[in-house]
Amino acid sequence: MVATTMSTLCVAFFALITSNFRNLYPKEGDGQVDSKALEDLQIQIDDYIIQFINFIKNNRGKTWLRLEPS
Repeated sequence: MVATTMSTLCVAFFALITSNFRNLYPKEGDGQVDSKALEDLQIQIDDYIIQFINFIKNNRGKTWLRLEPS
């Protein structure tokens, strides 16, 4: 019974993986998508991290969690 179940799971997993490989490459009708320059993404990520850190600092006293002194 366990071997049959494992076999069924393996076949299902293999079918799932191979079906996804068919969608790996774009088709004729798919549109071209241009990605952003890495420098622009780094600026956006840096801004996000700064905002996140400021959010944590501004709300540090509002948590119920015990924080170690920094």
